[in-house]
Amino acid sequence: MFYEFLEINDLSNFMNQKYKSADQIEEGYPLLRQAYLQGKFPEYLIEGLQNLLVAAEGQPLIVRSSSLLEDNFEASFAGKYESVFCPNQGTPAENLSDLTRAIARVYSSVGNPDAIMYRKQMGLLDFDERMAALIQVVE
Repeated sequence: MFYEFLEINDLSNFMNQKYKSADQIEEGYPLLRQAYLQGKFPEYLIEGLQNLLVAAEGQPLIVRSSSLLEDNFEASFAGKYESVFCPNQGTPAENLSDLTRAIARVYSSVGNPDAIMYRKQMGLLDFDERMAALIQVVE
């Protein structure tokens, strides 16, 4: 889903942020984040998220990052990528908007300067960093 999101929103150009200087990465992150937040999701995913919200019955949700690097045995990426709390207490349209924005925020955290600099430090800069969003009910 991550690569499809990048493709349909023409965000692939941001994948090269990691090759810029630390200052350029820091300066570019707000623009990257805003572009992700303005992104659209495919209709089939929107329908799936609407069904998820119905099934959650108004329970709060958390959208967490789930990346290949987070499961790496040699480097801890704890706290490098974003997790977003969704109260799920609004109208169905508000809840869906909150959830899609939360997913976009998690996706955008691939470009987080702290995460990129850590990847550079650990020699993982060119590792394929696919990001997934894990959605959990908060009990």
